[in-house]
Amino acid sequence: MDNPADTTPDKLLDNPLDLRRLRYLRCALAEGSLSGAAVAMRVSQPALTAAIKSLEADLGVALLERHRHGVSATPYALALLEHHDGAERELFAGWQRVQRLRSSAQASMRLGCGPSEATRLLPLALERLRHSAPQLRLHVEYGLNEQLMPMVRRGEVDCALSSIPEGEPLAELHLYGADFGPGERAQQWAQGRGLAGGVHFHGRLAHR
Repeated sequence: MDNPADTTPDKLLDNPLDLRRLRYLRCALAEGSLSGAAVAMRVSQPALTAAIKSLEADLGVALLERHRHGVSATPYALALLEHHDGAERELFAGWQRVQRLRSSAQASMRLGCGPSEATRLLPLALERLRHSAPQLRLHVEYGLNEQLMPMVRRGEVDCALSSIPEGEPLAELHLYGADFGPGERAQQWAQGRGLAGGVHFHGRLAHR
């Protein structure tokens, strides 16, 4: 075994404390034997034994007490594995963070938008999304209001920012309301649908 005084940071850089060897050590202590650890880690016992011995050589200390009933930890192993466990937790947290960033980068939404909402509401929505979900990829599909609701139902867009009359069978988020009196366009729209008088329109974010 090397003298601990000879184990310098440069030497450890040449022989890094890779997680594989540390996991072998952790498993050997959990199983109480090298043979049990080899089975649990699905490697050959000579390969596992060699990996732990190389770790001991790099550190210049004995990590395992070997006896006829198996193996047990030396104080050096306990100290090393205490830091290893913290490193595993940090690496797992880092893995989860990368996965969240990856999911966020891949997130996209297809938004249908009516002509009036494109000038009144869409700029505000885009500005808020830029701050709250900067990784979201937004695809905007412009269309007339009467075209957008069927697109939502067919799944061609995820949701639609549109002015629609009450009664549309979709889940919706009310954004604003506007009353139209007996103007020519409103009258034509109402008469075509068997309605009379003024019509109350709601600006809604409709989705399935």
